[in-house]
Amino acid sequence: MKQTIFSEERSFQSGDEGETIVNVRTFLDRLGYMSLAQMAAATDRAAFDADLEQAVIKYQRFHGLEPTGIVDEQTRRVMETPRCGVADLLMGQEPHTPGLAEYVLSGGKWPLYNITYKFVNGTADLAGDTERNIVRQAFDVWAAVTDLEFTEVTGSSDADILLSWVTGDHGDGSPFDGPGHVLAHAFFPPPINPHPGIAGDTHFDDAETWSDTGTGGTIDLLSVAIHELGHALGLRHTSDSNAIMYPTYRGPNHTLGSDDIAGIRKIYPPVPWWRRLLRWIWKLFGR
Repeated sequence: MKQTIFSEERSFQSGDEGETIVNVRTFLDRLGYMSLAQMAAATDRAAFDADLEQAVIKYQRFHGLEPTGIVDEQTRRVMETPRCGVADLLMGQEPHTPGLAEYVLSGGKWPLYNITYKFVNGTADLAGDTERNIVRQAFDVWAAVTDLEFTEVTGSSDADILLSWVTGDHGDGSPFDGPGHVLAHAFFPPPINPHPGIAGDTHFDDAETWSDTGTGGTIDLLSVAIHELGHALGLRHTSDSNAIMYPTYRGPNHTLGSDDIAGIRKIYPPVPWWRRLLRWIWKLFGR
């Protein structure tokens, strides 16, 4: 059953109360729009108070909506749009000034330019190895604009990034919510991750219906995989709606924006020519 925040098609504003207000507050808490102090001060989570109003304004600013603090029809529609489960902001952080959006770095970075990955499992939604080939294409998208190299490993070998399709509470502290809303999430590279051993891991919600087209109510896997790998490489969400690292899913998009490219190159600057030469020599003669 598809998850929804709103049970009523109306606006919500300061002074309102009810279960929908709890849903809105939980949604904004999880995405970083309220500080820890504001969350602790919410003695009545069903009440639309001043702190929640400020969180709504932040959300509206981040998503290019009119910052009224009222959860109107347009704001409801964006909140209900399927999206990535990674928070938009660090708790209580202010979003970028509208019109001045730029890439946002997590602070995490892989120490080497050769990053390994491994598939833990796949999804029954796609035949054969289709989902694995799609994710390999997603790695290629990031490799095309950087000097990063991605190597797939199998069996008992360790890997930097583990990829899996899971449902519900899958043991990482960020349970999936069933069909709708959160499609996937990924953890930042070291040292930015919630607990050791999970850096870079990328999880797709297998309660969604994945496809290679994104048609007929399905979710286009390549679009989501490119986005999530951006997190696994060190990028946070941006408020630039033209970027692949924008948090909401709006149908198939397989192209990095200028914001994405600038961000990933900030984390992983181009390798000097002499290092490329040494790497090539090592590949040719060192194995």
